[in-house]
Amino acid sequence: MLVPIKVTYTGTGSGTGSGTPWVDLSIRFHGSGGNTFGAGGEDDYCGVVPDSLSDVSEMFPNAEASGNACGSVPTDQVQGGSWIVEESLSLDSSRVFFALI
Repeated sequence: MLVPIKVTYTGTGSGTGSGTPWVDLSIRFHGSGGNTFGAGGEDDYCGVVPDSLSDVSEMFPNAEASGNACGSVPTDQVQGGSWIVEESLSLDSSRVFFALI
């Protein structure tokens, strides 16, 4: 599955920080059977992803960028599934779910 993603970097509390979407964000698909897909690995290859989010470089406060993310998802897991976006290596509950429509 290919999903378009738009990111806006809001920065840190001091406003001097920067971020890189492909480093700082983890994007996976939560299938209807409870499994997650899109975390990488040999069973999760999408080929060349056009306008990939991984092509977006470092961003500073108020910067906006768009790109696509992809995950190989079995067809029986798509209906009722959702996308998960969270901060990479986060130790808190920054996980957000986006339903398919």
